[in-house]
Amino acid sequence: MTLPSTFLAARYTEYGEESQVEVVEVPMVSSLPDGHVTVRVKKAALNPIDWMVQAGLLKAAGWAAPEGGLTMGYDFSGEVAAAADDVASSWAVGDAVFGVHWGEGTHHHSKSTALAGTFAQFVTLPASCLSKRPAELKDELAAAIALVGTTAHQALFRNAKVTEGSRVAVLGGAGSVGQLAIQLAKNAGAWVATTASPRNADFVRGLGADQVIDYTKGAWTEALDGKFDAVLDLAGMDGSFAAARGVLKEDGAYVSITNQEAGFDPAAHPPLRFASFFVLSNEPAVQDQLAAAAVAGKLKMPVDSEFPLTTEGVRAAISKQKSGKSVGKIIINVAE
Repeated sequence: MTLPSTFLAARYTEYGEESQVEVVEVPMVSSLPDGHVTVRVKKAALNPIDWMVQAGLLKAAGWAAPEGGLTMGYDFSGEVAAAADDVASSWAVGDAVFGVHWGEGTHHHSKSTALAGTFAQFVTLPASCLSKRPAELKDELAAAIALVGTTAHQALFRNAKVTEGSRVAVLGGAGSVGQLAIQLAKNAGAWVATTASPRNADFVRGLGADQVIDYTKGAWTEALDGKFDAVLDLAGMDGSFAAARGVLKEDGAYVSITNQEAGFDPAAHPPLRFASFFVLSNEPAVQDQLAAAAVAGKLKMPVDSEFPLTTEGVRAAISKQKSGKSVGKIIINVAE
């Protein structure tokens, strides 16, 4: 595949509102570093982390755009356009791939100076981020599940040690991570309670939740009976950690991707086996499991809407997600 000298990318050079984002021409990399591939992006998915970093809300956590600006986007699905010599035997031009351009427990990637970059016609990233996309898995679903699916999977199984028979409370079941957490937990044989608004109650019940709690009608803990093995806090309500401790078993787990009330040391609150703010790590083996489950019909993620890779399109996508009115993923349609 002959690569162009330039391509289109959604970038910003200043923190702020989505009006700072523009789709502009950027140069193609002149040579691939060892271990890297260039992917022609077909679909990319928007996540809250995209606009939170762009707004400068996570600078204190070290999640800042590099000097000179940032091309947005972490999730992608597409095809290999070029591969460095040392990985060319594993990744051939034309291979259908998907993944998330993310690091190890942080959004910076230790194996690359590049960061994010999937809201673009091409992205260059470490081959270690990639998974092969099964032919039965559509590009938009592959792009939609990589980041949120890896987050849900690692929170449940690596951190909370959820197994068959576990009792799990998912706070914020209608969000993208929550949707997949409910399904993954149920697939593993867990019993799942979740919080949702009245308008999303039937939706999350359809994902398999055993109990749906209307969080607008008082404390969510009051609706629960018995003790729980794990609480996944995907909603970020004030006081969630203290409330969770009241319903968790003595050696239970509290995993949050939203607030930081439990701190950053998973072992800091014994006898709880895990209690911490959590950030995913790039893990293609998990991506492979997610893809297999999706192909088997055991994992679903609705697409709320698609927007084109134009300045107006990307700004509208960000605005839609910030409104809180989307159910399912917002997709950036880069190429058919």
